[in-house]
Amino acid sequence: MIGIALLLAAIYLYFQPKYRYISYFLYFSFMAGSSGGFNLWTEAVVGFKLSDCALIYTVVVITHLMTSGKPLLPKLKQLGCYKLFLCFVALSFLFSLVHYELSFYEVLRGGRKFILLLSLVILIRVKPHEFQKIMRMMMWICFITSILYVGQVILKRPLMPYGYEGAADRATGIMRFYNSPVNLSLFLTLSFAYPQLFRGTKVPLWAFRGAFFVAQICTLGRTGIAVALLTVLLALAIQGSVKNVVKVIIVLGILITPFIGTLSQRFEGGNTDEDLGSVLSGKFGNDYDPQASGDATMLYRFAWCYERADYLVKRPFLEQVFGLGLTTESSDWQFKKYNFRIGLPDEYLRVVQLATPDISYGNMITYLGFCGTILYMLMLVSFARLLWKHRKDNPYMGAFSAMILMSFIEGFSGSGLSEPRTLTIYFLAMSLIASKLQQLIKHQNRI
Repeated sequence: MIGIALLLAAIYLYFQPKYRYISYFLYFSFMAGSSGGFNLWTEAVVGFKLSDCALIYTVVVITHLMTSGKPLLPKLKQLGCYKLFLCFVALSFLFSLVHYELSFYEVLRGGRKFILLLSLVILIRVKPHEFQKIMRMMMWICFITSILYVGQVILKRPLMPYGYEGAADRATGIMRFYNSPVNLSLFLTLSFAYPQLFRGTKVPLWAFRGAFFVAQICTLGRTGIAVALLTVLLALAIQGSVKNVVKVIIVLGILITPFIGTLSQRFEGGNTDEDLGSVLSGKFGNDYDPQASGDATMLYRFAWCYERADYLVKRPFLEQVFGLGLTTESSDWQFKKYNFRIGLPDEYLRVVQLATPDISYGNMITYLGFCGTILYMLMLVSFARLLWKHRKDNPYMGAFSAMILMSFIEGFSGSGLSEPRTLTIYFLAMSLIASKLQQLIKHQNRI
């Protein structure tokens, strides 16, 4: 199968220093996108679960690193919360095995996404020249998938692997697809904050910016679009040039002009003001009606979280600490154990009990419990603090700092923040910090 071939190639190339950057790129691709492969070589295409490829690669490489006798992580105090959360995950595995009496296989399937946090140990070792090559490769992938994504909307049919039927957005009538380009907001930001990355190619800079911007608009996600634009402006503000910020605001204003009608329909048709007003007035409580309110509003997202949190707070203490069980969203166990009424239906029209693609904070509560959610958030904040501390090291770090800060807002409209695989891009960024620290130590030793 193609998936196994990619895994073997990735492992082999890791032990070839000259081509190790390709190994890192393949490893990253196993975790990039909802079905992996940057939404191009997905699990359906390669015939193998790419998250399993990532897990096997992680085990093989970390085992090799442990035998080398070198420290697995650099001495950064901001990684303390990361280590603490890994300990919590280990205890959570045991809790699901003993308390919920789930099988080891079931718990492994449900909890492997948290095991992939160990990818930090691998990706933080990427060298600066390898980082540049990987970013260049991902830039081209993002550009190609952006063009294909926009083409899907125009042609009203999938041009990339897509396991669902496309549906027209109720507010705009435009076809909406959920296989958007991976790291789209990052490369949109870099096209303004670090245009040098895109030079030296036959494609003009305006084409990159245009493709990324139009693809972002075509996602039709209200929060996602707003967050992407704010990320661009924040990254430029970090660089400290008011002149550049003003220039980019003008450019973005020009780019957004043709889409004013579509965006107005999207925000007005989605009843954005009424939706936020309902959330602020607390209408997501026990009297919330999922049939009447729909499943694409902020009110729905808060109601989803409230129903699970309200249930959990009445459960025994250890369940509050560790959550509702590490299991997959397709497991029959969850349907026998729980009876939540708010949520999206699965293929058998059963309400999915423990997972949602609509709000990260809800997923944290169900899978990690209240204690785990706090530890996970502390870990994310420590990552954000680390990147922010080095925000002016180079334009990359400014973009990454802006993006991770904005991800806390985006967590209210998607599951990305609760999926450890989406953190791998920040782990890659931390390799620049680790390299800088290593150079500093070498310099001090010479003195």
